[in-house]
Amino acid sequence: MSERTALRDITDLEQLGLSFYTQAGRQGGYHLTNNKLLTPIRFNTKEINAIFFALEAIKRFLLRLTVMNMVKLSRNYLKVYRIGYKNRLNFKIK
Repeated sequence: MSERTALRDITDLEQLGLSFYTQAGRQGGYHLTNNKLLTPIRFNTKEINAIFFALEAIKRFLLRLTVMNMVKLSRNYLKVYRIGYKNRLNFKIK
């Protein structure tokens, strides 16, 4: 890798907000620090409302799916239980 490419990459990393340090010597070079990258995110009121209502809609949709699945499961269980109960009544020991 050329020095020019390395310096360009370092500049790109700086613009992303990554912090790093340089170390001189035989094992030296550029090293990233252990700081986590937290890019500030700013939303206006309309965007916050849109995110909130989208999350609420998803939550309600998932809750509805869960309730519907529980109803289906209950119905299927009752069908199987009734069939098993009828078979048990019709079973005769010889």
